[in-house]
Amino acid sequence: MGDGSQANSTKVDMTYEPGENAEDRRLFRCLNRQLGPNSRLVQTWQVLVVLSIIVDVFLNSFLWAFDSRIRAMWFIVYGMDVIYIINIAVKFFLPYYDKGIVITDRNKIRRHYLKSATFFVDILTMVPLECIALSPALISMKYVAVFRSNRLIRLYAVFVYFKTLGSRLGTNVKGLMVCKFLTIASLVLHLMGCGWYSLGCPGKHDHMDLTCRPESWAVTFNFGHAIEIPSTTTSRAYIISLYWAVTTATSVGYGDLRPVTIAEKWYSIFSMLMGITVFFGIILGGIASQLTNADIERAQYTHRLNVIKKKMRKARVPPAMGEGVIDYYKYLWFRKRGVTDQGLLNKLPITFRAEVTHSANRFILDKVRRHGGIKYIK
Repeated sequence: MGDGSQANSTKVDMTYEPGENAEDRRLFRCLNRQLGPNSRLVQTWQVLVVLSIIVDVFLNSFLWAFDSRIRAMWFIVYGMDVIYIINIAVKFFLPYYDKGIVITDRNKIRRHYLKSATFFVDILTMVPLECIALSPALISMKYVAVFRSNRLIRLYAVFVYFKTLGSRLGTNVKGLMVCKFLTIASLVLHLMGCGWYSLGCPGKHDHMDLTCRPESWAVTFNFGHAIEIPSTTTSRAYIISLYWAVTTATSVGYGDLRPVTIAEKWYSIFSMLMGITVFFGIILGGIASQLTNADIERAQYTHRLNVIKKKMRKARVPPAMGEGVIDYYKYLWFRKRGVTDQGLLNKLPITFRAEVTHSANRFILDKVRRHGGIKYIK
């Protein structure tokens, strides 16, 4: 994902070290550790950016569909824009991986970001299209929220983050998949509910009529008892719309909320297909994949256990000893999923393995030194 000249390199790119002073070089290395791709500070910042994108999408769609008069939400969505602008600036200094090698040269980092499609998409999402809504013909804040919809493109960064996090070693894959599926389901249901409500009612906005469209679902439905959508609270209108989105996307469809106009019927068809894709395709498919992988791991370990049993029978191992061996492997499965510590460092270079071994056994060497060294027994 970087310059081709780095493809054959075998060490971390540390070519840029400002000044000849040793203290400057130590400071530069310290900053690289703090701002590296896997550093805790960078990971925390990435989580903050992802959350800001999700909050922006939720609130902006709520503003254009339901109520654009809530001033606190406007402060929040533009605060999310500030976070994203800072994130764009950070990308000009953030080291990146090129085929497993950390690139820390600032000039290369800038060129890599400017040449990537990510830079173009980031700039596209920052174009202030809402300025169009300042024209005299569009006097409602609803249109400001509508023209801010280019921020939806930022959702690509959320899925890139999930993909990148899933490719790292040590990631809790099951927990990550739960977060990913919950995020997708919440976004889809929220956007479906906003679209459904906007088909029946214009929402509560300044300088706009609150009357729902004639013969729409909002005028004809009976939600347990008669209710006037224009006169109800915004929170209740949102819950009703979200209720329709959930029942439609999950193919339940109780029939109390049903489409009336042609536009509403087309939207219902699209929502049902979207629900099938998300809930029965992506989410259930992902869960099935996790269960399959777990079964493969268990099947491989069970096969290994059966081979050990056959070997012991051929070697005529006493039954009591054989049961002890099998019990040990069962214990190993329940405690460590069948993975032992033996041989884990064998593929490291000899010098690196020696350093790790020395560090792991340092407490033993310290005890030897405290007791006057090693005494050889003849």
